Amino acid sequence: MNYKEIELYFQDEESLTRLLGEYTVTFERIEYYGELLRNGALTSGDEITSAMSEMVGIYENLNSVAMTGEMYKLNKEEDLAEKKRMQRATKLITSLAEEVKQVSIYRRIRNVFVSRRDACEKIISVFQSTLKNLDRERHLAK
Repeated sequence: MNYKEIELYFQDEESLTRLLGEYTVTFERIEYYGELLRNGALTSGDEITSAMSEMVGIYENLNSVAMTGEMYKLNKEEDLAEKKRMQRATKLITSLAEEVKQVSIYRRIRNVFVSRRDACEKIISVFQSTLKNLDRERHLAK
């Protein structure tokens, strides 16, 4: 998904909910590789290299969504702060709960993608370490 497609999802709350649905398979792939790591199921360098390549691609895409989510969350917070400044000038104050609610969907989406991106990053790191260990073992065996 390219940046323009990602940004379209951030136009309203209904679209943001659909965005999570669009990434169900991606999230499942991260969980799949996490499970393979926990079970020690990936043992060959070729398997790990292939899995790592997929995870790097997933990471790149999740990072784009996470950063877009962060931008929209910050923009929404700034809009609310400006609105609050204007309301103070006219002696009208919105409740804090309402402000939190207006930003919460952006914060939630950002948090989901950041957490999945971070999980992906950890898996990539384990793959890299495993490949280094396999390479070291191969050299020692010679």
